[in-house]
Amino acid sequence: MTDTTVNLVSARVEDCFNVETDAEVKAWPAQHEFADRIPAVNAEYAFRSELLSDVLAFSEFGFNRHEGMFLFGHAGTGKSTLPAQIAARLNVPFWTIDGNEDTELSDLLGQWVPIQGSFVWVDGPVTAAFRAGGWVCIEEGDRIRPQIMAALHAVIDGGNLTIAAKGGETLVRKDTFALFVTGNSNGSGSDTGDHYVGPLEQDLAFLDRFQMVEVPYLEEEDEIDLLDRLGSGVPRDSVIAKMVRTANDVRSAFIQGESPVTFSTRTLLRWLRMLVLAHGRSSAMYPDDADRALYEGLKYSLDRALALRIGDPQERQFLYDTIQRNFGIDPSGSTEEEGES
Repeated sequence: MTDTTVNLVSARVEDCFNVETDAEVKAWPAQHEFADRIPAVNAEYAFRSELLSDVLAFSEFGFNRHEGMFLFGHAGTGKSTLPAQIAARLNVPFWTIDGNEDTELSDLLGQWVPIQGSFVWVDGPVTAAFRAGGWVCIEEGDRIRPQIMAALHAVIDGGNLTIAAKGGETLVRKDTFALFVTGNSNGSGSDTGDHYVGPLEQDLAFLDRFQMVEVPYLEEEDEIDLLDRLGSGVPRDSVIAKMVRTANDVRSAFIQGESPVTFSTRTLLRWLRMLVLAHGRSSAMYPDDADRALYEGLKYSLDRALALRIGDPQERQFLYDTIQRNFGIDPSGSTEEEGES
C-alpha cells in the first residue's frame, strides 16, 4: 500500500443524505486507490440530523485532526453503522475491527505474518486507515484493555504514527484520517448494569481525547416512518405502529434488566419482512379468525427475527405477551382448538 494524497470534491448534503439543506460537504472522488474499502450503501439506514451533523462537523471542521469520536449506546442503536454509512455516501475508505479483552496492539497496528517461508508485514486497520487517510472504527472499544488503547494517544492527538514493530517506520498524518470508537458504555465500565459482558473502565486520559456522542434508539415516529416506507403494504396504524411500540417495550424491559434481548432497527425490519411472508401462511391456516391469523403471523415472524435467540422457551413468552398487549389480541380461545386438532 502506497502513501497517497486525495483531492476531495464538493458534494451537496441533500444529495448524499436526503435532508433538505443547501449545505455542502467534502467527499472523496467516486474512484480512487482505496475504492474497495468504501462501505456498501444501506438504503434502509435512517440518518438522524443531529447525529449526522455531529459526524460531518467532526470531519468537515477538522476536529478529527486532534481528537477521536466515541459513539456509545445500547445494542442495536446504529453506533457502528453511523460512520460507515456516512463514509459510504462520501466515498471514504473505511476500516473496522471488533475489539475484545484479547485485542492486542498488533491487531490494531499490524504485524509480521509468515507467508511462503518469509515474513511479510500486514497493516492493521488503524495503520491501513492512517496510511490511506481514511476512517477507522474500533467497535466495542470499551472491551479493549485500557493499556492497549492508551498506545493510540499520539494518533488521536493529531501526531504521526510510528510503528515500533516495523523498525520504527513513521507515517505522516493526513488531514482526512479519522478514528471512531464505539461501545455499549461511555468508557466508564460501570454504567451498563448487567446488560453487557465485557465493558472495561478506560483511562481518563484516553477518554479526554474524544468527543462523546450518545446514540439512542430512533424516535418512535421516525421508526414508524422507516418501516412504513418499506412495509410492502402492511397497514401503518394497525400493524406497523404497534410493532414499533412492541419493540420499544422490549427495549425498555432490556434496559431495566427484565428482558434478555433488545430490538435493533435492523431486527424490526427483519420482523416486518418475515411478517409479510408469514401472514399469508397464517391467514390460510385461520381463514375465519383474523386476530388469530395476525397473532400467529407476528409470533412466527418474531421467532425468526429475534425470539429464537432466547434459549429458554418460557423466557420467550414475555415477547409474545407484549405482542398480545399492544395488538389487543387474545389467542387463548383458538390455542385450545389448535391443541385438539
